[in-house]
Amino acid sequence: MEIFYGLDNIDYSKKVVTLGNFDGVHLGHKELISKAVSLGKEKNLLSYVVSFYPHPRSFFNEDLKYINTLEEKHKNIKAIGADALVILEFNEGIASLSRESFVKEILYKKLNAQIVVVGFDFLFGKNREGNAENLAESASEYGIEVYVTPPVEVDGLKVSSSLIRECYTTGEVEKAKKFLGYYPKISGEVISGKQLGRNIGFPTANINYDKEQLLPGKGVYGVKICIKEKEYAGIANVGVKPTVKKDDLVEVEVHVIDFLDDIYGENVSVSFLGKIRDEMKFSSLEELKNQIDNDVKTAIKKYCL
Repeated sequence: MEIFYGLDNIDYSKKVVTLGNFDGVHLGHKELISKAVSLGKEKNLLSYVVSFYPHPRSFFNEDLKYINTLEEKHKNIKAIGADALVILEFNEGIASLSRESFVKEILYKKLNAQIVVVGFDFLFGKNREGNAENLAESASEYGIEVYVTPPVEVDGLKVSSSLIRECYTTGEVEKAKKFLGYYPKISGEVISGKQLGRNIGFPTANINYDKEQLLPGKGVYGVKICIKEKEYAGIANVGVKPTVKKDDLVEVEVHVIDFLDDIYGENVSVSFLGKIRDEMKFSSLEELKNQIDNDVKTAIKKYCL
């Protein structure tokens, strides 16, 4: 899959184009991209995914964390089979384009779209004046077909990035997994900490995660951690470690069960399987040690680690 940053170097071959933020590349996004890929193969056209960055909500000064890093988004979209991904900077120029100008300047002139695939809730153009319905009206002037995909529902709920964010906030990672199609995940380099966990018999890997990425709510989770392409069982604490710290910096620490190798400097990924308990403050390190021992047993039993 080719990746383009901007529209300048894209060839003028005929394309199926799908557009969106694709934050999380959840089941609804997969349906959308799969439709574009399928139409591309059927019509002998290239399938292009156009994703906006930063997220429009971030551009309009909303404090927004991303479900995926850009790298994870790339991997997820590539796995669906798209020919190319275009990362289009969402800036004042894009935000100020009218519905008609967006279709003419971006879809027609820059991308040479023959078919455009969008979700039922797609909005675009200045003041969000464009939607899935009137996109077809504007696109028809340039001979562009428009396909609108219906919502994807799980357990009677419409899958959306907003719904998944709510699940993260409440620590309902198992529920989020139903909508994502995979377990919530973060990645980053293992960095050195105070080594308190090692001193009480539970060494931990401190993950230097991307601070723009959304974390599950504070608490202790059963996890799988991928180290050098091999997966291990563990528990993760997401929080401020109130027993031993006095600042509010949220950290992610993973205790890898039955694992003693030195992994400082390694890039790892952590998948959150389910929440074991809320973050707690303990009166002593011995009390903390006993609780961690119970957490490990709970994780092994509950998540078959």
